[in-house]
Amino acid sequence: MSAVVTEDANRIIGVEGADGDRARTTVRWTAADGTARTGVARVDSANKAGSSTRVRLDERGRIVPEPATADEAELQSAVLGTAATVSASTAMILVGCLTCARLDRRRQEQRDTEWALTDSQWGRKAG
Repeated sequence: MSAVVTEDANRIIGVEGADGDRARTTVRWTAADGTARTGVARVDSANKAGSSTRVRLDERGRIVPEPATADEAELQSAVLGTAATVSASTAMILVGCLTCARLDRRRQEQRDTEWALTDSQWGRKAG
């Protein structure tokens, strides 16, 4: 959808190369029903008031961000995959540690029970 920039684009200070040539600014466009709409969109930082730009709209006519590029999607999938792997590994280690602790506690209770039986057979308690 074609839109008109209503105010000079303010440059966003960010990571070099991440989105350095984009800025947020107010834009105006005409909706399918003929009404004038305004909203905030990311545009080239060189855009001045009155210049034309393109914006993406959803089915309700609201401005939505541009889809991720192939490089951005690859980075996001790598980060999310790594996070999922670390989370699953952590969960498995935690379950293993809790299982070992429970088994150790159970074995200790069994030893205490057996020791109590053996001690009573000997006739007197140590200590």
